[in-house]
Amino acid sequence: PAPPATTELSIATSDAVVAVAPAVGGAAAVTSVSAPGQGPLLARVRHSGTGPWVEPVLYRHHVVTAKLLLGGEGGQAVEALVDTGSGSLVVPSGSCNAPACRSHRRFKPEEDSDGHFLGPEQSDLSLNYASGHLAGSGFESRVCFGSSTACGRGRFIVAAWESDDFRRYPFDAILGLGLPQQAASKGFNILDALVEQGALSSRSFALALRSCYADTGTTDDSGGLRHGEGSTLTLAADARTANDTGMLVRSLEWFPVDAKH
Repeated sequence: PAPPATTELSIATSDAVVAVAPAVGGAAAVTSVSAPGQGPLLARVRHSGTGPWVEPVLYRHHVVTAKLLLGGEGGQAVEALVDTGSGSLVVPSGSCNAPACRSHRRFKPEEDSDGHFLGPEQSDLSLNYASGHLAGSGFESRVCFGSSTACGRGRFIVAAWESDDFRRYPFDAILGLGLPQQAASKGFNILDALVEQGALSSRSFALALRSCYADTGTTDDSGGLRHGEGSTLTLAADARTANDTGMLVRSLEWFPVDAKH
């Protein structure tokens, strides 16, 4: 399982009693308390929840993007399209010289000491999207959603080539949140990987999109409404979380329609 995050808190009190409130759906425990000299107490807190995690996303020009950190240490940051129609994470390689790759942030495998390529059987992968196509190799490393501790090891594609179609898009990578059977190959579904490792309690997610600050009328420098701020992606979402955040929750029912019904 992905190791839980540890945070050091400085508490200005002389009492050796520390109370920690866990995040929604998570858990927190004080693992040690110390009082160095006459200074404040230092409490080392371990968070071990599995969600739900609420991630800020950008919603602009009908495109939703989320920040990801790939690789060890601090990770390499990319802005990824949130795509519900595919099941794999794809990021351009630092060695990709196609114009579409050069116009975006690229992932550099050689700078990731925690990752590795998956071998010849996963070295010739290609994907076709409605908006373009690409080809690359399978890679495994640490994947984190930008502002949370929703992290784990996952397999993704490092693209060595991308078609020119991707040059005009504002995202660097593609985060496929679709079903496992929509992945490029077995084991390449990020949500499934995080669930298997215990980083997430379920593969469910919810998107809450705001097109603009309709209540404030905030505008950008060109006088247009500022799009995307306030939108969120909730990982390991459940009905309780949705109700707590004011989302509408309804069950879905399947009604087959054919010549017999």
